[in-house]
Amino acid sequence: MASSPFNLDKVQTRDFTPEPRKPHSKATREAQYLIDQVGPALTAGVAQIVQQKPRDPIEFLSQYLMKHADSIRYHKEQEELAQRIKEEEEAERLEELRRQEIAEEQRQMMERKRQLERERAEEEERQRREAEEARLREEEEERQRAERAAAEVEIPEGEADEDGGEAKEDGEEGAETSAAPPGEEAADAAEAGEGNQAEAGGEAEAEGEVEAEGEAEAEGEAEAEGEAEAAEEEENAE
Repeated sequence: MASSPFNLDKVQTRDFTPEPRKPHSKATREAQYLIDQVGPALTAGVAQIVQQKPRDPIEFLSQYLMKHADSIRYHKEQEELAQRIKEEEEAERLEELRRQEIAEEQRQMMERKRQLERERAEEEERQRREAEEARLREEEEERQRAERAAAEVEIPEGEADEDGGEAKEDGEEGAETSAAPPGEEAADAAEAGEGNQAEAGGEAEAEGEVEAEGEAEAEGEAEAEGEAEAAEEEENAE
């Protein structure tokens, strides 16, 4: 069996276990800071030096860095200004919304106030109409009561009784007449006519007596007034 050209006994095995990462040292952190903060400006400045090949590259780089710093400062100010303008616009928008809300609340309050005033006016008008209608009803009832009282005063109680008695008698006579024979009816009618004439004559005599009494009372009053006037004239003469 031919021997192998490689001696496996002499081959050293290698440990492929990954080594733990070492923490960044201070120098590494500073280098990373320079790379992040200064690297872009330096890279751009060196690229300009390579492109333009100035006589004094250091002066050129310093001026470039100053201009770059001014540009960064200007852009930062513009960004801050834009942010401030945006914040002011947002504040104005919120203020405008708040003013609109206040105006809407005031409008609703005025509308509710006008609605309440209309309802109160309608209620007052309704109460006024009801009071007017009640007053008219009371006046009408009072007028009717006055008319009834005046009618009762105009018809004396005695005459009302007499009229009631006459009506009752007439009714009884009519009933008797309807039940009596034809000959008796004629006689009763004649008697009723005579009775009515007698009653009319009695009423006329009563009215004449009342008038005579009234005239006598008036004459007595006139005489009393004349005597009183004469007595006053005598007293004045004395």
